[in-house]
Amino acid sequence: MKSLRAFALCVACQIPTLAMAQAPAEPMRFISLDGGGMLELIPISLLEKIEDATGQPISCLVDGMMGSSSGGIVAAMLNTPTQQWDQTPKFGAAQIHASYVANGIAVFNMHAFINAALFFSGYAHLANFPAAAASFDKLLDENVGHVYLSHSLKPLMITAYNARTGYVDLFDSENARKNADNDMPLKHAIRATTALEFFFGQGTIRFNTSEPASDWIDAGRVGHNDPTAFLCDALAKRYPNRRIVVYSLGTGFGTSYRTRAYMKGLNPNIDVVRIEPNFNDRKGTYVRALMKYFTGSDRMAENADVNYLAAMPFSSYISYIEKKAEEVIALPAFKRMLADFVQ
Repeated sequence: MKSLRAFALCVACQIPTLAMAQAPAEPMRFISLDGGGMLELIPISLLEKIEDATGQPISCLVDGMMGSSSGGIVAAMLNTPTQQWDQTPKFGAAQIHASYVANGIAVFNMHAFINAALFFSGYAHLANFPAAAASFDKLLDENVGHVYLSHSLKPLMITAYNARTGYVDLFDSENARKNADNDMPLKHAIRATTALEFFFGQGTIRFNTSEPASDWIDAGRVGHNDPTAFLCDALAKRYPNRRIVVYSLGTGFGTSYRTRAYMKGLNPNIDVVRIEPNFNDRKGTYVRALMKYFTGSDRMAENADVNYLAAMPFSSYISYIEKKAEEVIALPAFKRMLADFVQ
């Protein structure tokens, strides 16, 4: 019965054209998801709250999504159909939440940390990247291995940094639908956006009409952890005369200067609602002071200190993150987002 209800909801949400024609003033809604490793549990918890309040999958509530790094995983999973070209989502936010907690240690395993030590010591040639990525690849095969980017339930964009060209690439489901040359297995797009090369090596993609290439790394590694501005740029071109609300969900690593420009009205048609945790409770710690001493920057020290949280025992780390999620749920920006979807 539950699956039948979900199917009915999703069939309804996949036929928006008549409703749009009758109510042209209704803004389009998009979600942008920052990267952040296990800190992605914060945005996931927000989406879970919205699904609980509305009784609908996130894919039925928005007009599209973008994600970077771990945010790309979440955006992709929320848009993964049960079967190819099916309109029923395979995953809800609660399932993704449970998967992150259950599989976090398997993905960030000892092989990955040994690889990182070798990489930063100048011995990357000794690293065993396939061994580190094996658990992650197995999870991707099990969960999204049956679909291509073009099968996404709603328009989906995933970012990855192209180490060959020096630019951030957008893997876009709409472009994949229009031109098969731009299509690829969804798991390849996920591996590209999450390719921390010191853990797992660079991401390999096989487009439909090309040989496999291993050119991509996690865009967060080169300062593009927040993909909101890339989404806003794309939407401004695609929907130049539409009112759009972008709900930008952060993980605590900061807001890009271009996202701030959109928040200040760079495009009057695009309203960016930025929702991000802070880690001010860490400011008085000796780790923050040490990081600031070495980096010379409070912002850099904050980023380094947030990363340091991963050195906690796993259960303590998860508890800390979920406590942070509760703080974010209480923020006015999230209350505004929740009200927008519940009304």
